[in-house]
Amino acid sequence: MMTLDEARHEFLRHTWGYIDEATADMKVHGRKAMAPGCPACSKYIPTLPQFMSHLASDVLPVILKPREPGEEGYAQGCPIEST
Repeated sequence: MMTLDEARHEFLRHTWGYIDEATADMKVHGRKAMAPGCPACSKYIPTLPQFMSHLASDVLPVILKPREPGEEGYAQGCPIEST
């Protein structure tokens, strides 16, 4: 699992803002099409409830995923139990 600072940083990276939804043809002509969504994921999310669902379904599983042995940040055992 991530440390608290890493988890906070990852969670706060995801905002309900605007993403560039322009097609390749629109970009050639210099046009922009902005749509509501998560800029960190470039995912179209039109409503606040859908953004909350994005946080719960896409972001939290990454934050709460246990780390494998040998992976950066992996700690053997619980520091509270070892004291």
